[in-house]
Formats: sequence, structure tokens, C-alpha cells
Amino acid sequence: MLGLTGLTSDLMKRADITGELTRVFSGIVDKGEIPKNCKNSVTVPIYKGKGDAVESGKHRGIRLLEHGMKLFEKVLEKRLKKLITVDGQQFGFCPGELTTNAIFITR
Repeated sequence: MLGLTGLTSDLMKRADITGELTRVFSGIVDKGEIPKNCKNSVTVPIYKGKGDAVESGKHRGIRLLEHGMKLFEKVLEKRLKKLITVDGQQFGFCPGELTTNAIFITR
């Protein structure tokens, strides 16, 4: 899929643009501001699978980011995971931890 800036995932894979991406990512970190064209995203409605597919209330929106911003997000996530430890009592949104476990413990 073509991103809003025209940077495709295939181009990122095939071209050696790591230097350029590193400069953009470093600029974002230094300035604390994301470039305007990278803030844009596209919202795509996804059918929930229940009820009449024609009704708008039966869909949820998925925001599609720029390919470069997805990569930046992955880099940040890996760096943050090195710095932050999640409490052992965190349930949900953690690998191997389910909210059903918390409900079982509560009961």
C-alpha cells in the first residue's frame, strides 16, 4: 500500500535509506515534534462481523500510519522496553497475561 508521502514498504526494503530514516528519527527526538506529513493517517472502516454490514455502527476504524512512522514506532517500543519493566500484576496487553486471569484472581 502506498503511504501518504509515497514511501512504500517495498522501497524501504530495497533501497538503502537507513541513513535518511535515522536523520529523520533523530530530528523527531531532538525537536520533540513529528513532521507534519508524517502525522497524517488514513482511517479505514473494518466490519466487526456482527449484524448488518451496511450499518455504520457495525464497523470500527483502523488508523493506517505512514510506513516510516511504523518503523519509528517499533524502534521507540524496543528502546522503551529496555528501560521500563511492567509490574507482575499487569494483566492484558502483555504477552502471556490475560484479563481473564485477573478476573479469576478477583473472584
